Amino acid sequence: MLTHLEDVLSYVSAFLPRGVDVYEAVHSPENYRHLPLLLSTLRETPSLALFDGQYQEFWCSKRQVQLEDLAAWMILRMRSTTSVDVCDDLERYIESTNFPVFVITLLTGISVDQTYDFGDIKLMPPEMIPHDQLRQAAFHNNFSMLPMPEFSAALVKEIQLEKIHSVDCELCVQPEAFDNYIESMEDVRLCLSLSKESARGAQAIATGLIPPEYVPIFAGTSWSLHPFTSAKLSTSLSNGEYELASSAFHSFVSLDDNRQKHLRVPLKKLNSYATTQDPVESAINLRTALEALFLDKEAKQELSHRLATRAALLVGDNYESRKEIYNVVKKAYNMGSMAVHEGRVKGNPREVLGRAASITVQGINILLREPSVDWQKLELTGQR
Repeated sequence: MLTHLEDVLSYVSAFLPRGVDVYEAVHSPENYRHLPLLLSTLRETPSLALFDGQYQEFWCSKRQVQLEDLAAWMILRMRSTTSVDVCDDLERYIESTNFPVFVITLLTGISVDQTYDFGDIKLMPPEMIPHDQLRQAAFHNNFSMLPMPEFSAALVKEIQLEKIHSVDCELCVQPEAFDNYIESMEDVRLCLSLSKESARGAQAIATGLIPPEYVPIFAGTSWSLHPFTSAKLSTSLSNGEYELASSAFHSFVSLDDNRQKHLRVPLKKLNSYATTQDPVESAINLRTALEALFLDKEAKQELSHRLATRAALLVGDNYESRKEIYNVVKKAYNMGSMAVHEGRVKGNPREVLGRAASITVQGINILLREPSVDWQKLELTGQR
């Protein structure tokens, strides 16, 4: 039990000036007459030995932790909670074998005003992210002069990591499950593309592993940046659009691995189409999405005709609709070819590509519901 620390922590925190750099203060306790009391109490507590010179592992990094670090964490936590809560959080960590961590992907291009569930992954606005400092960073970023896109939403997944403290600093290995976590969050982001008829672009800015502030982790946080283009204005996700994306995601995760891998390609390219403002890049991305969706390794001749035919037969339900789809898809494919070979597009790319993107969305949704389409049967009979 750490109840003996509660009064000491309250006493020290009350007399430490608010503007003091806490980390600097705990390493120079002689300058603050109350800090030595806290540090000596920590040293006299046997259960806190794991914070006294041992290495704490966080994901694939290690850091040697000193009791001064723990003292600073406790004092800073006191600014947002009580000494009882701080000691309870610390005791919970000591007694556990695992601790919670948030996997967070920051998004731009989409905004939400509430939390939406995609299984164990949540899509939420910046002000609902379960981390005070990150929420504050989101607010201050709105006024930043740095050339970085503002994030307008976040995907959040809570996972459990093993608590590891050791006396050596041997290299640690990234858990294999990490790639699965990232992939599942990426799949949610891609399925958001299907929430609008003509495709929605949601770009990932960065993905990080962030421990909750009530967990005493000192080995740092881990962020990785994603490549992104000049961001379009973020569009708000409605409840109806969430239902579309949620349905698509649940259909996607029910597919086998091979079908998931196949559909990730058109989904990624559709998302890239919807996030770029350059008509040449848009045409190229959409052409690739169409090829990945409607062609297979057996299709080697008359690609534009075969692609447009398959799109028309799969998505259209009568002669007139199939004729229109065939013509639009063929135009979009030819625009993509011109963009690839000449670096330009002609005609009215926004109208043609927008309609072709809508057809791509419809095609992906059909294959999510009916993944075993026999293309040869479709071409010969016009029936799925």
